Amino acid sequence: MKSRLIIGNWKSYLGLGAGIALSKALVNHHVPQVDQTVVICPQLPILGAISQVLNFHQQQSNGILLGAQDISAWDSGAHTGECPHTLLSELGCQYSIVGHSERRNGNQETEALLKNKLLMAINNGIVPIFCVGEPLTIYQSKQTLAFIEAQLKAVFSDFPAIPDQLIIAYEPIWAIGSNIIPRLSEIEAVHRHIGNTLQQLFPVTPAESIHVIYGGSVNAQNCKGILHQESVDGFLVGRSSISELDFLSIIVNSNKEFTS
Repeated sequence: MKSRLIIGNWKSYLGLGAGIALSKALVNHHVPQVDQTVVICPQLPILGAISQVLNFHQQQSNGILLGAQDISAWDSGAHTGECPHTLLSELGCQYSIVGHSERRNGNQETEALLKNKLLMAINNGIVPIFCVGEPLTIYQSKQTLAFIEAQLKAVFSDFPAIPDQLIIAYEPIWAIGSNIIPRLSEIEAVHRHIGNTLQQLFPVTPAESIHVIYGGSVNAQNCKGILHQESVDGFLVGRSSISELDFLSIIVNSNKEFTS
């Protein structure tokens, strides 16, 4: 049975002091569940400080794992401003977001670049959290499924093999930060289509190795309903992940004992 994934994307909201305080609070108050994985993704400049709080080498993170918001498409070397996989691994990052819409749009990240980032993560033991999602115009024209399928095929159609673990995060762009989410039936339909598309691309891949999670205005109130959808394996949480109370509430409300 798949574990549920609750991943917090801090974006650029928190400074050093606030990030350290939040990570300490999560370590102190999180109650690990055997069927749930919790990951936080701080900004790159404060990863080192947060890694020290989680203290992976001493096994004192209380079930809070570390991820990055991005990964370089290149190995370490003469690449100014990049954060290579070697450094992420040294800091204890086991996950990395790839292709978030805010980077696709704000940083003009191409599909070729995203494919290289995916390969860099996969080939070096970092689980990628690959983001897909449609703009409002596509949603309104009822072209969401075709749009998401095209995003997946653009990077995975000639992939050498599926990784041991892969996370696809469906984040409708129009829902991010809007306090509006798609209808639950729409979320289920997109997640099911993502799973079917990947199964077609990688027919011998066990379904358990692919997680499809939802992101976009997730909060403690709507998470239970979303998780009642059969194809939803967890969440990529944005703004609610920078509040100790909100994030812990999502974690608790996502426990299988409360949503089954």
